[in-house]
Amino acid sequence: PFREAVTTYRADRDFLWFEANFMIYGVAFMMLAPVVPLFFINELDLDYSQISSARVLIGSLGVALLSPLVGRLMDRMNPVRLTSLSYAMISLFPLTLLLSTWFLPQYPALGAYLAFGVYSIGMAGINMTWNMGSITFAPPGQGGYYQGIHVAMVGIRGLVGPAIGFTVLYLLGYREVFGLAVLIFLTAAGSSVLLGRRMAGDGRLGN
Repeated sequence: PFREAVTTYRADRDFLWFEANFMIYGVAFMMLAPVVPLFFINELDLDYSQISSARVLIGSLGVALLSPLVGRLMDRMNPVRLTSLSYAMISLFPLTLLLSTWFLPQYPALGAYLAFGVYSIGMAGINMTWNMGSITFAPPGQGGYYQGIHVAMVGIRGLVGPAIGFTVLYLLGYREVFGLAVLIFLTAAGSSVLLGRRMAGDGRLGN
């Protein structure tokens, strides 16, 4: 399977680039996954009711409510352009957490709520393109195969991302983790913009 995936990447360089962008984004996302809960408890001193309100009520419910709108948006755009916007939007999630420690120190829960409000917008787009994006690259009859490769890449960034997050946290601190995540998300966004321009030039994926 690994050799077949490599063969596919060699034959479809646009798909390889698309997957590389998701890998860049995913490393930052996985970096934040173990760090944000620790930040909420150790730095913001939030209780579990506030944390669940931020993560579930605002974050998860927001993604669910926005998904139909994002689906219509992807119909009018294409997955590559939508990922560009979504990566840029999700970069505001760690940025909001970072800025809240400076500008909202007396209202820590508000900073968490604002951050997950931004998160819900970015993740609605990312979830849509994660589930549908790879299929649009696939030749007829190979959608499941392309999606299988796409899903397999999650395991790699799942191994790398949390380790980077914990390392930066214990060597430097929370602010450095958030700052690094912002830069990585923006790198994915910029790379996705370049991919979109290339694909627009050769007419792939339509408008």
